[in-house]
Amino acid sequence: TSSRTGTGAMSYTYNSSFAADAWAITPGQNLIAGIPYTVTYWYKVISASYPENLKLTVGSAATKAGQTTTLLTQASLVNTTYAQATATFTPTTTGTYYFGLNCYSVANMDVLYIDDFSISGGQSATYAWTSSPAGFTSTSQNPSNVTVNDVTTYTVTATSGACTSSSSVTVTPTSLPDFA
Repeated sequence: TSSRTGTGAMSYTYNSSFAADAWAITPGQNLIAGIPYTVTYWYKVISASYPENLKLTVGSAATKAGQTTTLLTQASLVNTTYAQATATFTPTTTGTYYFGLNCYSVANMDVLYIDDFSISGGQSATYAWTSSPAGFTSTSQNPSNVTVNDVTTYTVTATSGACTSSSSVTVTPTSLPDFA
């Protein structure tokens, strides 16, 4: 009943004697250096009278100590309806990164909910088609309405971040029988 979408949300439930320092850490995400990634999630508290605090972090290990960079600090959250948080992270080196959410507060606060956590971005592939003999070019992933009159070799080069791959195919037109 506390989810924004779907059937459940992640939650931190208070302790009447101890301060909050609860962590949720994502599985490893393979990210490319120099490419911006967007992290979004939705959050709310159960009561504005009992604010919670939340940090979004990133690091190179799925541990509290491995969370070395704070991307977003949200202090004294009091919204009782879901609000969206957004942060951007651009890694300096290609590798595996872990994102963490840290709920922290004094003892005897209340409940914090997190839902619809996502990491998006990176760089989409770009496509460059050429032909031999020359005459055909396209930047579409799947070009259509291509007319082939002679034997033609088509080459596509796909680029995503620092990765590039090319492939070629030779098309030989055939004449269709006359059914008249």
